Amino acid sequence: MAEGERKNWRELCNNALQAKDPDELMKITQELKKALKHEEQVLRDFWEATRMNKPQATLGTITKPADISNPKEQLTKSSEATLEP
Repeated sequence: MAEGERKNWRELCNNALQAKDPDELMKITQELKKALKHEEQVLRDFWEATRMNKPQATLGTITKPADISNPKEQLTKSSEATLEP
């Protein structure tokens, strides 16, 4: 295999099934290991990139402890806020 040429892991698995010589099988297995590690890294990089581009989910924040102790007051305030133009 030429430098820079990468074989698909599926192709390597098929080659391993057809290998007759133990040394050839060992060589294919080592190539397969490298191919799978490379594939894993590509997928990790992709996952990390997509994760970084997603906005973080934001939950409602409580600004002061009084909001917790008096939920009726908080509901009244939020209702008034939605009614105001």
